[in-house]
Amino acid sequence: MTPYCHPAGLPRLGGSLKKTGLGKALLIVAGMTAVFFVGAEGLSSTVLLVHDLARYSRKPLTERVHTRYDPLLGWINLPNLDIPDLYGPGTRFRTNSQGFRSDRDFTAAVPPDDALMSRCLLYAASMMSRISSLPRSDSDTS
Repeated sequence: MTPYCHPAGLPRLGGSLKKTGLGKALLIVAGMTAVFFVGAEGLSSTVLLVHDLARYSRKPLTERVHTRYDPLLGWINLPNLDIPDLYGPGTRFRTNSQGFRSDRDFTAAVPPDDALMSRCLLYAASMMSRISSLPRSDSDTS
């Protein structure tokens, strides 16, 4: 049996010749490479997670050192605390007997000599706690 020839005398490609499968092999290699890198990334993330859990799970959260749960307000500061460097060097955490972040206590009634003074309470997220922990000069009021 003679192979079919093109009218110009050239053999026809594709009819009786089989494909080598080079493209298929390249796709398999690319897929296996992608699976390898995804698996390696997942394994490294798992190793880092286990390392961090082992390192930091023994230390309590910083907020648990100075707060307690209140059913009405949520979390409130413990009274009469003075913790130096709680959120870093120079960031003293101090509360008065009422649990406010202040060096002094406040009366419920406005004193008569401060009749024109207004009072404002600031309730904010934990970010405000860190901002108010910044070092203050002696002339700042609480």
